[in-house]
Amino acid sequence: LAGASLASSHSSAMPEQKDCGAYLFCCFSSDPDEKDPRKDNAATWEVSMCNSFCSDPCCCLGGAICCCCTACYMRHKVLKAYGQWPQGYSCCQSYFGCCCISNETIGGGCCGILPSESAATACCCLCLETWCCAQPAIQATRFYVMDKKQLAPDPCDNRIIAFSNCLQCLACICEIIACIVSIAGGPSEIQDIARIIRLIADLVLLMVMGCMTAQTNVEINAGTEIKVGGGGGIPVGVPVGGRGSPPPPLEMAR
Repeated sequence: LAGASLASSHSSAMPEQKDCGAYLFCCFSSDPDEKDPRKDNAATWEVSMCNSFCSDPCCCLGGAICCCCTACYMRHKVLKAYGQWPQGYSCCQSYFGCCCISNETIGGGCCGILPSESAATACCCLCLETWCCAQPAIQATRFYVMDKKQLAPDPCDNRIIAFSNCLQCLACICEIIACIVSIAGGPSEIQDIARIIRLIADLVLLMVMGCMTAQTNVEINAGTEIKVGGGGGIPVGVPVGGRGSPPPPLEMAR
């Protein structure tokens, strides 16, 4: 999980980040992951995920209830804001690979049609991506904005994401136990408990996806410049994390 609260050695270089007071998640650490390439970024989010619903309730609800359509809309909006549509589009913006495909090739090389100057081609691929992999699509758009604006992860966001990841792991463990119990002829109540935990975990994940979507929308509506400590913005043309070799994603690796 990517962290955002920097160690004391970095406190002078980073702007102050205030925790949103999500006491439900206080048992989860907000400290940065040492491998997080974004932990030393200088800029902060306009709003944290904890406050994103109040800042953009419609987008937050859309990201949770109709996540596929909202993910498609947000990627298109972000890429257009940076003048990268359609030529800058790639599958999950090349942030997520798998066991046989690296991050660098997942976006274009594996299928051979991306990047493309054709808006129709990019639109078809984007629709396919968001409908098949809505959560990675939302995460990729968020990573893209973070890299372009040099945003550091918010400490409250880290706790919320850690809570969601914990529930997903718990749901998987319970499903494995229920499967074993079912094979052994045990009580069916175990399967019911596993289904309930899975339902809760997925509902929390949908809420997290909605908060991510609203947070990204608020951020891109505030402009594309890099804003550090409330000062002037750095022009978009500054090379700050291109699409070709993105940092490895550390959040919600589901």
